[in-house]
Amino acid sequence: MSQKPIKYRYELTSDFKKLLKSLSFQNRDWLVEQYNRNRPFEDQVTADRFNEGKMAWELVDFQTLEPMVEVLMFGASKYSKDNWKKGQAITELLGSLFRHIIAFQNGEDLDKESGKSHIGHAMCNLMFIQYVLDHRGHFDDRKKGA
Repeated sequence: MSQKPIKYRYELTSDFKKLLKSLSFQNRDWLVEQYNRNRPFEDQVTADRFNEGKMAWELVDFQTLEPMVEVLMFGASKYSKDNWKKGQAITELLGSLFRHIIAFQNGEDLDKESGKSHIGHAMCNLMFIQYVLDHRGHFDDRKKGA
């Protein structure tokens, strides 16, 4: 009969933190290494970080963005790299976005011209719209106040 391992939670006392601050870097590194040994990651002593209010890029699943990148690569070879950054009318981008969404809704996964994902094309159009709003506002031709 095997026993379940017991998980302990270790908290640093203020005295231990004061001790760490008073040690030389070499001694501090050794002590932290000893403290961290055989502890789960969340209980280990790590470097201070002040990330509150900063973008949490770790929340993005970058692999899910691959269809968008494939469409961007197709566009770079058809036109030129970053051609889309020149901007275009938001209504044109919305038209393209809706065509890809409707094709996908109708059961078509891949665009006939590019052979790339309709979702990837839609993702690109949304990114292009946000880019226009952020950097090329003069292309914002939406009807305002309607």
